Amino acid sequence: MSFSEISIGHPSIIQKLQSFILHQSFPNALLFYGCSGSGKSFFAHHFIEEVLCQKPVSGHACLQCKSCQLRGAEYHPDRMVVEPDDKQSIKIDTIREMQNFCALKPVYADKKWILIEEAHQLTIESSQALLKNLEEPNSSSRFILTTHHLEGLLPTIRSRCSLIPFYAYSDEEMEQLLSQKTDDMVLVRELAMITKGNSKLAFQLLNPENRLQYENQISLFFEVGDHLYEKLPVKTKDEIIQLLHCWENALLDLIKYGLNKNKSLYKSGAWLIKKFQPASSIQMDKVLWLQQQLIQYEKNLQRSNPYLPSFTQCLLSDIYWAFH
Repeated sequence: MSFSEISIGHPSIIQKLQSFILHQSFPNALLFYGCSGSGKSFFAHHFIEEVLCQKPVSGHACLQCKSCQLRGAEYHPDRMVVEPDDKQSIKIDTIREMQNFCALKPVYADKKWILIEEAHQLTIESSQALLKNLEEPNSSSRFILTTHHLEGLLPTIRSRCSLIPFYAYSDEEMEQLLSQKTDDMVLVRELAMITKGNSKLAFQLLNPENRLQYENQISLFFEVGDHLYEKLPVKTKDEIIQLLHCWENALLDLIKYGLNKNKSLYKSGAWLIKKFQPASSIQMDKVLWLQQQLIQYEKNLQRSNPYLPSFTQCLLSDIYWAFH
């Protein structure tokens, strides 16, 4: 798929990026920010493939030049993708490698493009090193940064980027995206309802094993007890953040279920009925309170590095109080 063929979601962003391509005029750095699974990485990769074309025609890639022939290849001499390491951080050595890449002249395209995924994972040292590139831009290099945690980036980095906000996909857009992957429309509607516009999660849940794991995580949430900490399948910061996302979605569904008089609307989702059964007696004011608590826990975890055992115990204590 070429960038010009993207037709689902974010029409204003597509129009803006196509304008850059048409006029061959690009900001030194673009910052795609928004909730997880909103298409930031997908758009960034396809946009970079488009702008690397050597002979664009009316703002579209020619698909014939040497650069276009490398579309989808793991390596392109004028493209570099920077991602967090196994410890979920982008260290100074990686940024130095990127700076060496920027110092070289483009091979095929007019400019080199660097994509920094999950830019909020930059360490302080690597952030300061990157800042030098943004403050003293190289005329032959351009940057795209993506993040779901805008506050995790240095204000000086944010101020030197052109910010492009990505919002969650609507349920209708999610159904369109999922129907490209499966013909099971019952599953498509169920996943669109459950994942709240998170396409990354929805695509993962197309796998039956992943759906079972997700359902087990929700079951843990509603069965919270004195020994839940030992049962939790997650122990790292990133895993706890993913679990919080899962539990926040479950609470949003519970709120909708509790406030909607027409419960038959939810009967198409077997997961929903199954996970709401244990929670039928929970007071709605406690549900609303707990949802805000989970959001605050996630923010605190994103902003700092607390001692995880104590952090998790406090989190579970709040859940236990709400459900008992």
